[in-house]
Amino acid sequence: MKFHYVYILESDAYPEHFYVGLTEDLRDRLRRHNGGEVPHTTKFRPWRIKTAVAFGHRDRAVAFERYLKTASGWAFAKKSYNNGSRNIEQMLEELVKLARSLNEEEQRRIREHLTEEELVIFDILTRPAPELSQEERTEVKKVTRELLTKLKQLLVINWRQKSAVRSQLKLAIEDVLDAGLPRAYTPELYQQKCSAVFEHFYENFADLGVSTFAA
Repeated sequence: MKFHYVYILESDAYPEHFYVGLTEDLRDRLRRHNGGEVPHTTKFRPWRIKTAVAFGHRDRAVAFERYLKTASGWAFAKKSYNNGSRNIEQMLEELVKLARSLNEEEQRRIREHLTEEELVIFDILTRPAPELSQEERTEVKKVTRELLTKLKQLLVINWRQKSAVRSQLKLAIEDVLDAGLPRAYTPELYQQKCSAVFEHFYENFADLGVSTFAA
């Protein structure tokens, strides 16, 4: 059986910094983090795996990773996974919070009139973000849909191993965000969003644009 691991990294150089991720290969993923191949974690290298949880089903692993990235999920992680230990009561608390979090996310997706794939990208672009008006939020939703459509068209078989395709993807992200994001986004925040969107696609979109969030 292929396992999917939700992992928490801790920076050796900056112990107060952590990173939550999802992978099928813990050893290779840690190598990429420490090799500077992941934009979000380059600054705080080297990293070590603090804990990891294996799932037999990817959809459950994706859901748990998203939960851990919420405020309540991270609070749970710090308490329950310290030194790799947890008890039955904590496990039950985790499941209740996870179910509540997923229900809230589904309701929010409906309110925002976005698909699950779109909602994830919208969150990347707006968390964090400057204070946006309703009109500007609508603009970001438009960018989200355009980005998803355009980038999926670029994803070919084994695209992660093809430097030319990766470069095309990065350039497309930069072009769409530069043209569509509201003026409230600073150049620094724009660069952060470009890196975050690319990392999201690298982690979650397989060949031919099939994502882990697609129904």
